[in-house]
Amino acid sequence: MTADKPVEGSAPETLGQSIENTAETMVDAVTKKLSQSNQSSDGIPRTSIEGTSEHKIADDVGMVGMGAHKMVGSDAMTQMLGQEAQEPRQQCMLFPTYGVPTTIDDQLHWKISVAGWLYADPPKSRMESFLMAAARRIAHVTSDSEEDKRLQERSKMFFTTTIRNIELAIRTVGFVPALGQAFTLEGPEFGNQLTAENVEDDGVKVSTGETGHFTSELTVSANTIKEEAGKVLKIQTVYEQLAFPSYGVVDLISEHGISIVSDIDDTIKITDIPDGREVILENTFLNPTREVDGMSELYRQWAGLGAHVHYVSNGPWQLFPMLSDFFAKFNFPPGSAHLRIIDRNDVIGTIRGTPGAHKLEVIPQIMNDFPNRKFILVGDTGELDPEVYQKVYQQFPDRIVKVFIHDVTSERAAKADLAAEQAKKEAATKGTKKVYLESLREAIGLHATVTGEAHISNSAVDAVTNTEQPPVQEASNDPNVPQLTRVELFNQRIAKVSEGMREGVFKLYKDPKEIYEDTVVVAAFNELAK
Repeated sequence: MTADKPVEGSAPETLGQSIENTAETMVDAVTKKLSQSNQSSDGIPRTSIEGTSEHKIADDVGMVGMGAHKMVGSDAMTQMLGQEAQEPRQQCMLFPTYGVPTTIDDQLHWKISVAGWLYADPPKSRMESFLMAAARRIAHVTSDSEEDKRLQERSKMFFTTTIRNIELAIRTVGFVPALGQAFTLEGPEFGNQLTAENVEDDGVKVSTGETGHFTSELTVSANTIKEEAGKVLKIQTVYEQLAFPSYGVVDLISEHGISIVSDIDDTIKITDIPDGREVILENTFLNPTREVDGMSELYRQWAGLGAHVHYVSNGPWQLFPMLSDFFAKFNFPPGSAHLRIIDRNDVIGTIRGTPGAHKLEVIPQIMNDFPNRKFILVGDTGELDPEVYQKVYQQFPDRIVKVFIHDVTSERAAKADLAAEQAKKEAATKGTKKVYLESLREAIGLHATVTGEAHISNSAVDAVTNTEQPPVQEASNDPNVPQLTRVELFNQRIAKVSEGMREGVFKLYKDPKEIYEDTVVVAAFNELAK
């Protein structure tokens, strides 16, 4: 496809006019390609790629990219759509971490974990504009709708480019109040007006290596930085090429006390993972974030008693800007966050590895870093939290105060037939949204193919919906399974994961208010206060 030629005798087109005249043709071409990629061979919309291999997913993305190159020629595609007048804006995301007390030469120090990701967040490119316009056209979504604004804001991290092999430094800068807003990078209360004594140190140098991600440790004397109740430490990236200031949160945690290990999706934030891939995508990219009622209040209550929180999720770090806004919106206490890094050298292993592997690596590490602290584990039945927490309990039985599991399965299991019928009705009205979300994935894949980030960007999207649902849950939501069998499957699962735990440790709940005054937890905090 080519743009219309200028009328004979008219002034020659400028480059800008040429691009503008070609834009509509490009949108038509990309729309057609994305529409085809969302159709099966029989013309029925492909609303799910669940069950396909990562090789097939990558192959699909490659085909979309090849098709785009053929539209106007590979060199022309790269030159017109991939190059911009402005330089990409380099940014650094510092992951929320924690500090561990340690003794060096008989002096108390803080060993601070440092982790982050350096990436380029380029100005909105013509290619991205074409792709998003094509996706909107397929879904019949207007560019000024609230859904579209949320989608563009939350999907932009998947269009970024990793910056590799760069040296930068991380330093401490002071303390801020331990409120939900501490997670955000900018704001009137946080960032420019750091409280306390504006502590400075020599910092630590790190390299982004081949993955763009980095981990290190910063050791600071406790005489310089002292743990402050109700406050968290802020650290800053020192790198002159950054487009914006980069701050991170460090929770300084004392040797003794109670810590909370918390899942995110369907534990504190409503994602509705048991309802399937399309609902997960809608709640992740389109819908306003919603709290599981009462959980922020409960966590603030525990934090007020001296507890510290570790948020552990299977989601990729590309979602953290959205999660930090969620934490701020509902004022969850700040703490360390542990999401998944998509390993470009082992994409398949990262996405489809051993079920529960990420949490079974992270949680024991946290507990080993604080050998004298007690832990409360909070999760839900939507993924493998009960099974993961069972294994953690078996490894640290004397240090687990309580295991709280939010039941998001039994009600769905009991109403599976009704839910299936309702889903059919909703599918008739939400079909365009589903195609929109699948088209978003293809669009990100096309963008990433041209920029050389196809495997890492597209796999980060797949990580959003490639959840770790237990087999019994899939069976429990099958409308062909008799109702009694569905309930029995769920009950058997819960009985199995709680087997062997001390009496009173495991609790299944539907309403968070059920655990507000749990006697085992109250006793643990009372013991701590003595």
